[in-house]
Amino acid sequence: LEVLLMASLVAHAAIGVLRIRRRPRGSLTLRSRWHRYAGIFLLVFVFGHIAAVRGPSLVLDVYPQFSGLSFTMAAFPWFFYPYYTLLATAGFFHGLNGIGIAAGRFGVRLRVTQRMLTTCSGVALVATVLALLAFGGQLFEVADPMDNDFARLALKLIADLAG
Repeated sequence: LEVLLMASLVAHAAIGVLRIRRRPRGSLTLRSRWHRYAGIFLLVFVFGHIAAVRGPSLVLDVYPQFSGLSFTMAAFPWFFYPYYTLLATAGFFHGLNGIGIAAGRFGVRLRVTQRMLTTCSGVALVATVLALLAFGGQLFEVADPMDNDFARLALKLIADLAG
């Protein structure tokens, strides 16, 4: 299943890059430009994100789970709170807007209005921030984020890189 998902992601990214090269930015609507910006952001970060989340489990049998999420936010809050917020919001916006585009390509009339897109993306943003605050231990007590296999692996790798 993961191989199929990865293949579809690579195909989607490749087609997106080809479309970017074919259609100049100036000819796009504001909504289309935001769709493109969200897609570019996702493209830049998604493969690193997948490697960080799935790599340790596939190679070293270390699963990040939610304790890994808490670790990243405790160890590097200045990076991971904004990163996860942007990743989730860009993914939601790109996905929701993309559903409307894809439906039209398949002949299904599905109207995703600007108001729907803005409202749903705003709700997703608020939900994401609340979820991150919860996982980061800001709203609820969480287990020690430094006491799990993923944290130990990450700290070891950081120490090894630092010398």
